[in-house]
Amino acid sequence: MPGRNLARGVVALAAAGLLWLVLANSVAAGMSLGGDHAGAANLAPDAERLSLRAQQLYFEKDYGGALTLARQALRLSPIQTRAIRVAGMAELALGQEEAGLRAMNAAALGGWRDNPTQLWTMQMALYGGDEDTAMQRADALVRRATVPDQVFAAFRAMAGDDAFRRSLIGRLTDQPDWRELMFLDLRRSAPAELPGVIALIGEIDRTSQPVSDRELFPLVERLLELGQVGPAFDLWHARAPRAGRQSGNHVYDGGFAVALARRSAPAMPRFEWAIDPDATGLATVEPAPDGSGAVLRARSDAGVAATLATETLALAPGRYALTMDIAAPSERDLAGFAIVVRCPENALDLTKQDPNLRALGSDRLHLATAIDVPTGCARQDLVIRARGGTPVGATIEIDNVAIRPAG
Repeated sequence: MPGRNLARGVVALAAAGLLWLVLANSVAAGMSLGGDHAGAANLAPDAERLSLRAQQLYFEKDYGGALTLARQALRLSPIQTRAIRVAGMAELALGQEEAGLRAMNAAALGGWRDNPTQLWTMQMALYGGDEDTAMQRADALVRRATVPDQVFAAFRAMAGDDAFRRSLIGRLTDQPDWRELMFLDLRRSAPAELPGVIALIGEIDRTSQPVSDRELFPLVERLLELGQVGPAFDLWHARAPRAGRQSGNHVYDGGFAVALARRSAPAMPRFEWAIDPDATGLATVEPAPDGSGAVLRARSDAGVAATLATETLALAPGRYALTMDIAAPSERDLAGFAIVVRCPENALDLTKQDPNLRALGSDRLHLATAIDVPTGCARQDLVIRARGGTPVGATIEIDNVAIRPAG
């Protein structure tokens, strides 16, 4: 009987111990999910939780504590990649360069799923001139949609290096699904990075998959933001669809053919028409009623002032003539609209408030007005607006928009 009672006691203790382990691990898992890595590691110190706490200590700049916990985790699991990486980074931070590099290289061998390890390996390969290894790591990181911002930041920083550009372009020939994301990231380019980025664009253009004007949209926006209007215009103009070009006309797509083809497209470079940017529903591009080309159909509303269409220009200082044809029953119907060229730097209108109007017959009018571009206004915006506040609304159709040097 005493032996049987002892056996029952051992079983009960084992069951209690197992239950405690289950409960402790369950509670620790919840603590880890909540970010309490210290509590989780104290309650149920397995290699995963210890490595997470070590990583937290490293970010808190407690490099000695991070190294101690990382080594403790590695005693439980010698292949815990995060623990290897944290140990290496902590050793590097503590000035133990040889041990730190040895640990980081070990982490890189097994750490394809550990993002900080791959970022470190990519950056070391870049700075060491091993561009192909860097691109291999970068490709893996971006394809997993994990840390693209940091990867693309490294791309921008290295764009001035000839060998890096060759390696990147080689990877782009495989048409990776992150190509569009890379071009979107150019919106963040620092001024010092722009020469290398522009060189990269030029070299991609010489491949079988040149850069499109839509891909250049973020870089064009960034250049305009930095006041580099000429380079922005040149980059865009070299790739813009030829259907929108007309000899001697400084308005791109004066007949709205490209805008018609892109009606469902997302935002385009500002040197092309932005139709109804205020999303009022008052402006659309439609096929011309007579079947020849396209028109901008614009409606004024008695109570709504809104931008109906806009396009950025890069006119040199001087005098120009703005002209367009408008389908409208009478001049009264134009009272609800304003058509101006404006210098956005100082919000100065460069056109007269009262343009000249001439009847063309069949309810059509020809509008003409002068534009005086002063020195120091490198960028201009052609804007068509609904004034708002008019007694009644009206609908007009605009085509044949042109800006030419005044004769």
